[in-house]
Amino acid sequence: MTNSIEIDEAQPSIEFLRLRWQITDGPALACIKVLENPEDAASAQTPFQAADGTLHAVAAAPCSNPPTAQLTLQIEEATYLGVEGEMSEAVPAPTLDIKAAAGKEFVTIGEYVEQAHPWFLSQRRKHFEGYGYGENGQELPAETELWFDPSSPNIIHFFDSVESEPPFTFEWSLVSDMASGIIHGHAEDESDYGDEDEGPIDPIEEL
Repeated sequence: MTNSIEIDEAQPSIEFLRLRWQITDGPALACIKVLENPEDAASAQTPFQAADGTLHAVAAAPCSNPPTAQLTLQIEEATYLGVEGEMSEAVPAPTLDIKAAAGKEFVTIGEYVEQAHPWFLSQRRKHFEGYGYGENGQELPAETELWFDPSSPNIIHFFDSVESEPPFTFEWSLVSDMASGIIHGHAEDESDYGDEDEGPIDPIEEL
């Protein structure tokens, strides 16, 4: 186990779930697109920053629900493997504190992107060297794609093109399913889950 602090997981805002953010060199704003419909992973995507420099409307939205003025980010996949492919107990889970701008009540998506992208880039090599070790003891290839998973704004997960297959259809479908659950609400009654086509339970069979 790594030395990590206990962090309560924040829930993403619907706007946050629309982000499609590749962790690659270059300005943060050029690395992100915004999904048109958060419930449809195949819907159109718009650049986070337009050609005229205008930011997408989601930039002003809160990154979490409920909105918060401070977030502590922690890399979930921080149990990095050692150079021999063994779990290392000496590496603490990397964290980053993000705060809202002075006078603001919550961290916006724009502020989140600005503060988190350089940190994600600094963690990319650790992800490639550590989490990327497999049975053959090799790190992830330099050309591996790394994408941010917006399912949580503070417990950080990535998709990579070695562990998953681009264009990450399955992974993005899970994010859209999460958006649908937030928008339409989650069923709380267990009777709503499964077995709806099986009809009434035969009391004799129960015995």
